[in-house]
Amino acid sequence: MRDIRAHIMICLMLVVSSMLCAEELVPAGITADKANRITEPMTLTVQSGSNYIRFDEERLPAVVTYTSSEAFGPIPAAMALGETIKAELVFADCGMAWRWTVERGEGDKIVEIKAHESAVINAAPYMCNTTFGDTTAVAYDSFTWYEETLTTSGDYTHVLTNAAGCDSILTLHLTIEQATCTTTFGDTTAVAYDSFTWYEETLATSGDYTHVLTNAAGCDSILTLHLTIEQATCTTTFGDTTAVVCESFRWYSQTLATSGDYTHVLMNAAGCDSIVTLHLTIEHNCGSYDTVYFCRGFNTEHEELMAGGVIRRYRPYVFESPAEWDYMEGVIVEREHDRALVDLRRAEKNLYAHYVGQLTPISSIRWSVQYDGKGQYEPLTVTNNPQWIATGHVAVQISFLCGELYNTEFPTDIDQVSQETVSIKRIENGRVVIIRGGAKYDMFGTKIQ
Repeated sequence: MRDIRAHIMICLMLVVSSMLCAEELVPAGITADKANRITEPMTLTVQSGSNYIRFDEERLPAVVTYTSSEAFGPIPAAMALGETIKAELVFADCGMAWRWTVERGEGDKIVEIKAHESAVINAAPYMCNTTFGDTTAVAYDSFTWYEETLTTSGDYTHVLTNAAGCDSILTLHLTIEQATCTTTFGDTTAVAYDSFTWYEETLATSGDYTHVLTNAAGCDSILTLHLTIEQATCTTTFGDTTAVVCESFRWYSQTLATSGDYTHVLMNAAGCDSIVTLHLTIEHNCGSYDTVYFCRGFNTEHEELMAGGVIRRYRPYVFESPAEWDYMEGVIVEREHDRALVDLRRAEKNLYAHYVGQLTPISSIRWSVQYDGKGQYEPLTVTNNPQWIATGHVAVQISFLCGELYNTEFPTDIDQVSQETVSIKRIENGRVVIIRGGAKYDMFGTKIQ
């Protein structure tokens, strides 16, 4: 109990301190031509009405956080280029705050903040940080690095510059060795009917065949195939299928609309037949179903008879947490001691392909990264191909159509990638609720039944 009271007193002291300090802060401009140019993180005061700040293109994306001393004040708004920026309710500095993310676009952006009270904003522009990476490689004869073929041992550097003008300086420590070849041998025995395909060659006669493979170092592997070709002795097989369907039935590339018995002959690679018989019953005026899914609370589970005899079924979406299955399969392509090659586009494809039908669909996926030694996460742009990510933690927030949120992160500098579900804070019925491990807790850690 003493610890809880101490935390409450600290929060009250921080709120009073921030209110006193606000008198010394720079006010935001009250007209667009006097908008404050934000080049580094800074805190400003805003007054009731319109307030203006400006971000250069290279300082985007940026985050603006609005904090008021009023516990339940009117909702502020933010606009850029005539469009309203979506606000996010967050818990910061021992209180609730509104946060806007100003996305990157063409040119600079002036942000208009419409307040209904005197408040404080924190403007955080995108800041460049030069990153460094080291790679050690041992190759035979030559090594290709960023489209340059290197044939001599030594240290090489390469500079990558992203769209925001931030540099990543990569260093390659290369050792070139001469390959010492040892010829290897391999044997394969095969029995086939009529013919056998081996390394794109079709063989129809029994015998021994050889094939030579040469690796990148110029070393040979000699493979021998001991092949026996036999003539297939056929035995005709039979199969029966019974089907009762509405209106028509698709069977081996033909559409059947009349009840009756139908046959189809299949031939395997050895030339042997399988005769399949279909006993088909066609029913007419049997109707069909069309299912429509909805978010719980927006409709009720029921059925309606539509034109043409179609029965429309209304069913609620079923939410399944991404933590219950491995959507990261195939995402980590390669790891080094200070970075990982990650295919985030594959993770998104895995997710979107999974959440279909009755499962609640995904509305958006947002990635961010916290590089090792940095205190804040920054937005991460997903490319169509696997991308190298330096040491740190990659976080993902998955938003679902019906309002569910899933947050998790994984490190980029260890061999075994693990996923941990992080806590989620949100407002329910006017109070802060923390969701962790599928359970709800209040601000004091007490579980909500």
